[in-house]
Amino acid sequence: MSETDSILTVIDFYEGAYGPTIRIDIQQREWLDVFEDSIIKLESEEIPEFDVLSLSGVRKNEIGGLKLKLGSSAEIIEASSLNTQEKYPGFDWIVDAETIGFLIDAIDSLRSIDRAGHYYFHEDDEILIELSYKE
Repeated sequence: MSETDSILTVIDFYEGAYGPTIRIDIQQREWLDVFEDSIIKLESEEIPEFDVLSLSGVRKNEIGGLKLKLGSSAEIIEASSLNTQEKYPGFDWIVDAETIGFLIDAIDSLRSIDRAGHYYFHEDDEILIELSYKE
């Protein structure tokens, strides 16, 4: 198996048609399970945060990082680290209970249809999050 074969998800940041966008581009169903397991641990407060780039099978492109953190309101903020070699900084995605519910529903939906699709989060914020599957 080559290094490319082991990549299940690509995390990227780009200036899209609808503004700045963080894209979580999932190519294989197995990664949905890994991502959802981490979200459930966050929801149950087993973990206070997780770094999406630390999950197995992730490659990043222009983004410095992406961490999900549990909070009382949903927002996206730039990570505090200024020591990035990437074109764009790392981001903290603060998720509240409602956002976690939407994420789990989106993952379950993508898993059940098992064909190309995507969901958007934070459409009213300055940064859009796109959860993309097999696109």
